[in-house]
Amino acid sequence: SDDEVATELAAAEERFAKASAEFEAATAHRDAMRAVMEQRKRLSGNYTPEEQAASVQRLYDRLNEGRRRR
Repeated sequence: SDDEVATELAAAEERFAKASAEFEAATAHRDAMRAVMEQRKRLSGNYTPEEQAASVQRLYDRLNEGRRRR
């Protein structure tokens, strides 16, 4: 019946809202933990050679971007 479908739809929407909120919270937590790991790596200098090279490349890119803008 229509009532049963409406009740089921309401329950599904409630579950979806809860799952969305959990997903948002998990995403925020993951991003925070990534930031903490990055911060610790920066402080300890514990980068792999690849990460170090990528970091140096980003610095050069930023430097060159600044030069281009002048």
